Amino acid sequence: MADKTKNCGKGQLTSTDAKELYEAFMRNYEETMEEVGKQIDACLEETFQDRTSSTISDKEECFDEDAAYENYDVGEFEPIGRMEKERAEQYVGKFMANAGFTARYGRHVGISEDIHERVTKFVSIVGKGKISIASYVDNIINEHFNAYAAEIKAAFDEGLKSYRL
Repeated sequence: MADKTKNCGKGQLTSTDAKELYEAFMRNYEETMEEVGKQIDACLEETFQDRTSSTISDKEECFDEDAAYENYDVGEFEPIGRMEKERAEQYVGKFMANAGFTARYGRHVGISEDIHERVTKFVSIVGKGKISIASYVDNIINEHFNAYAAEIKAAFDEGLKSYRL
């Protein structure tokens, strides 16, 4: 870089041409993004290591290229013709949404340290710092209640019978 000297009152500062500054920025940006990508990959691998030990190619053998799953009966899934990317977008749209309350005004719920760490990493990366853990957990529980409404009602009714209510 060609440095130029400017007199700024008390001393002299070196300046750089705008083009050279931009080129240096872009080199640093690309290196930084590559490093961030590696850190995200490592974080996701660590976060979801308990899920499965199979590789992506192993998973692809099990499904059609564009197969995804839809809950057709609680607890059972059937392949349908959607792209996996669409499922990921649907998941992010459904669960990475503000729940409409501030965590300090909600109730506190205890979870294990391991789960908290995994959820924190996932929410911070996928939610891009805009979604709280409380909102994510609230959305998951709300979806659970919606998906299992009949089973929850049956269990609740059975529980009421034991109290003779």
